[in-house]
Amino acid sequence: MIYRGAGSNNYCTECLWMIQNLKYIWTPEFADIMRDIMIVNPSGIPGHGLATDINMEYTVRDVKDLIIAKGLQTTWDHVGDIAAAIAYLKEIKRKMAEVLTLPHQSKGHSDVDVSHLIDRVAKKIQDEGLLTFTKNRKGNTTFSATPDLLQDGAEKLKSSTLSTFNKKFKNFVAGQPESLEELENSPEADSLPPVELAFTDIEDV
Repeated sequence: MIYRGAGSNNYCTECLWMIQNLKYIWTPEFADIMRDIMIVNPSGIPGHGLATDINMEYTVRDVKDLIIAKGLQTTWDHVGDIAAAIAYLKEIKRKMAEVLTLPHQSKGHSDVDVSHLIDRVAKKIQDEGLLTFTKNRKGNTTFSATPDLLQDGAEKLKSSTLSTFNKKFKNFVAGQPESLEELENSPEADSLPPVELAFTDIEDV
């Protein structure tokens, strides 16, 4: 609901698809498989689980590191070779660390002491009396109230999102794509225009 309230319509739709698949579409066995692959632990170290998409970002980082090590003379063939071998290179790296009993190392940033910044914020809050309600506080008229994203999302879900989702699903099952006019007038439509594709006969290429 908070996704819909914040305007993240695509995330909200993805959540609806996931819930529907888990409850009604997938078999219990397949639903368990989908749940199990959402979090992976490539290192095997307890407490180092990662979301699957985040794990892919780590793989991309490794590929980039190897490409940078190659220098400016890299080619597309080299990128393809490295991408295909990345799983084996990571396994060799893990084995070497195991043989040499090397500690697990991360490339994260070191902690920074921000206590002085926290003190400045706390002092500003105290000086301005921000923790105390003050009627007609200077500047209040220029600000709008913060919306309740959960409540707004629930209202939008009940008023249009669920009906739109159900309609799209029925069309999907029936093999009936939505008309462009309906899609453009729908409150769930993305703001980005659709990609224009042109088809050319193979003889003209």
